[in-house]
Amino acid sequence: MTSQASLLAAIRAHATHQPNAAGWTLLPAVDDVLPAPRSGHSVVEYQGRLYVFGGYDSLTSKSECFDTLWEFDVASARWARINKKGLWPRPRCGHAAIVARDSMFILGGTGADFGKCTFGDMWRFDFALREFIPVAPLRADAVDSEVSFGAPSQQQPGLHPPAMYGQAMVHAGSHVLVFGGTDGHAYSNDLFALNLDSLVWTRLMCSGDAPSQRYMAACFLCAGATAAATAAATAAATAAATAAATAAGQRLLVIGGGKHMPSGQEPIDVYALDLATLAWSKLPLPNDESTPRLLLGSAVLRLAPLSDDFMLFGGRSHNICVPASPSSTRQSSSTWLFSLARGRWTRCVGDGDDDVRGRDYLQGAVVGDRAFLFGGFDGACRLNHVLTRRLSFTPASLEMIALQQLCRALHCDDGDAEAGASGLPETVRAAIEATACIAARPAVTTAIES
Repeated sequence: MTSQASLLAAIRAHATHQPNAAGWTLLPAVDDVLPAPRSGHSVVEYQGRLYVFGGYDSLTSKSECFDTLWEFDVASARWARINKKGLWPRPRCGHAAIVARDSMFILGGTGADFGKCTFGDMWRFDFALREFIPVAPLRADAVDSEVSFGAPSQQQPGLHPPAMYGQAMVHAGSHVLVFGGTDGHAYSNDLFALNLDSLVWTRLMCSGDAPSQRYMAACFLCAGATAAATAAATAAATAAATAAATAAGQRLLVIGGGKHMPSGQEPIDVYALDLATLAWSKLPLPNDESTPRLLLGSAVLRLAPLSDDFMLFGGRSHNICVPASPSSTRQSSSTWLFSLARGRWTRCVGDGDDDVRGRDYLQGAVVGDRAFLFGGFDGACRLNHVLTRRLSFTPASLEMIALQQLCRALHCDDGDAEAGASGLPETVRAAIEATACIAARPAVTTAIES
């Protein structure tokens, strides 16, 4: 059986999520054990803890990047620095990081001299062993026989992404997808796939209305319009069929990103890639005050696993009122919610807290019903603050009823629903189990108390 936490997450994928009206609050430090101020770092969540790697600070005695890995326990609000042992990545910032297979994968990044020392290496931090392991790709002529994104004519095997920073990375079944980035001079909108089993890279040739070349985009894997086709495919036993099922029912969502410094006048854009056909499409969004302006270095968080609700905070743009100077950038303190299902942005209430300054190149994650942000640059100095915000959700009652009925219909004579649901997609099976779990609990509240 899936754990209760993951089951609850599956049910919440059928709910409407939004930040709590109380706004962001500064989480006070409980002791003197803290990471140094930084921006351009990565933050991932694993089993209720945040892991912060790398980052940059130019306001110390010299500009420097970090190679430290910090662990933040959200329950106790305490930091712990993870001791180095064995091989370890070089100091960097602007790298991509995800969690997959009980490990944190990091890719690329740059040294403090942006564009002069750019990395193309990948590392895996094993949470159980508490050590980094280099991920060495196979030779360039190796072919990934399990890649199913697009047609064979759209797959260029063996092509490794170049050394870059500001790329985005997502976990997609047995693969990792990498989009965009820059080497400090040129920008990219290329898409690559890494097979986590064979360690073979494939470049994917996409079509359609593609996003422009960019870095600092946020990417997520979302259910596609053809999700119904996933049900039959996921029942297949082969790895190739499993990968095909992922492609058939999924889209790659790209939010924002750009080149150098946006003016703060153009709207943010959102693109979706059908992973079965590798066809890009741009989501139609109004160019008015209901859509946030494009900013670089924003933190974009998914509000729950499998959810189609996302929250954007911070970022920077060029201050058009000020000539080029150290203060010619403007850091945002606004929070926006994007609903993929509704195709629209909403500015969140609770902004304007005097204790929360605008900042950019910060990162964060959601743990349960709280969002966390760490670090960033406020225009004057880099920060090592932790910001937190409560989240609210509203269950979709009709979907809950449908899942309850499906759960009852699948029960065998001995009361075992697991066997009857074995042919369904994993997310549906989890939702069915979660429905049975929640049905025995008190009614779910529509807002999470502070």
